[in-house]
Amino acid sequence: MDLELSKRLPAAIGDEGRLEQVLTNLVGNAFKHSPEGAPVVIEAGADEQHVQVSVVDSGTGIAAEFLPNLFEPFTQAATGARDEGIGLGLYITRGLVDAMGGTIDVQSRPGQGSRFTIRLSRSR
Repeated sequence: MDLELSKRLPAAIGDEGRLEQVLTNLVGNAFKHSPEGAPVVIEAGADEQHVQVSVVDSGTGIAAEFLPNLFEPFTQAATGARDEGIGLGLYITRGLVDAMGGTIDVQSRPGQGSRFTIRLSRSR
C-alpha cells in the first residue's frame, strides 16, 4: 500500500473513530477487489474548504450502470471478489461520512479499478 500526502494537511471537521472506520472499510474493499499483490494507494490533500482522502485500487472496477446503487444497503456489484460480504459496508461508510458533514463519491471503470474519495470540511 502506498500513502501519498500533501506536505501538511489542515485539520478536518469529523470524528476520529468514524474516520478510522471509513478508511478501514475502503482500504479493506480495495484489497478485496484487487488482484493479489496489486497496489492500493491512499492520497490525501486539501483545498481552501475541504480535506480529501482517496483510496485507489487497480482491481476489477465497477460497471457504470451499478454505480448509482453502490451505497444502497444489501447491494453488491458482481465483481468476483474473494470473501464477499452482505452488502452493508459502503452503506455504513456513506452514513458515517454523512454524519460528519462530508461527502463520498466513486469513480470506476471495469478492468481499471476504482477511486473512492471522501471530503470533509476544513476546521477553521
